[in-house]
Amino acid sequence: MILKKIIHNCKAAQESGIRLQAGSKIGIKAWLAMQIHLITCKCCRMFLRQSKLIDKAIEKHKDNLAQPSRHKFTEAEKNLIKQRLGDR
Repeated sequence: MILKKIIHNCKAAQESGIRLQAGSKIGIKAWLAMQIHLITCKCCRMFLRQSKLIDKAIEKHKDNLAQPSRHKFTEAEKNLIKQRLGDR
């Protein structure tokens, strides 16, 4: 069946969607397959929506992310973190 050949799986649909969100171009066949997949897959629609929100948040706060942290851990805090990580 022709439809089965063009329908993406989740991984391919998410990759195509992310490429589009990043500003890259995809072919018409990949775009159509992604659109058909997104009609039927709620998880992929949600994934792409969340990916877009994350990209916007990173863009909004990228200046803050580039600066080194002003917080310095005390020796007691460092030891507590090491202890808690060791308990896993």
